[in-house]
Amino acid sequence: MQFQLSHQYMASPRISNPVRNLIKDGFTLIEILVVVGLIAIIISLGLILSMDFYRTYAFNYEKDLIVSLLQKARSQSMANISQLTHGVRFDMVDYEYKVLKGGSVDQVFEANKSIAITITGSSDVIFSQLDGACECPSGDIEIMMVGFGKEVKVKINKEGRIDYD
Repeated sequence: MQFQLSHQYMASPRISNPVRNLIKDGFTLIEILVVVGLIAIIISLGLILSMDFYRTYAFNYEKDLIVSLLQKARSQSMANISQLTHGVRFDMVDYEYKVLKGGSVDQVFEANKSIAITITGSSDVIFSQLDGACECPSGDIEIMMVGFGKEVKVKINKEGRIDYD
């Protein structure tokens, strides 16, 4: 007995070989290179933006540190803490901010060496007891900070007022 398949049951030429499908699937070299190129562009833009963010953060941190040290020293003098004057010494040779208590160093903070700081007037900012006036013999003191494409002035007048932009 011999069976013969009718035309409808015979293998259709449209059914493809599974091995041939595996070879055709996947990505071409050009597609992979385009994707890798796009990823490299996105990463480089992210690095540029994050570096700018870091520089802005570092500069603002330094400005805030200087202003907060000055404000704390003034408030401690006004409150007559330990019955002594308080102040801040800007030592730009060693890149340090020294918190003064009665003329002697109480605390030391390290300055950012990437930011140029110039001081017009005395490098010691001493606030008098109870009234918080600046004991600066040369007049008003101006601290100029320049770095990372930014510039800020911190001014201390005879009355002890601390202004900054």
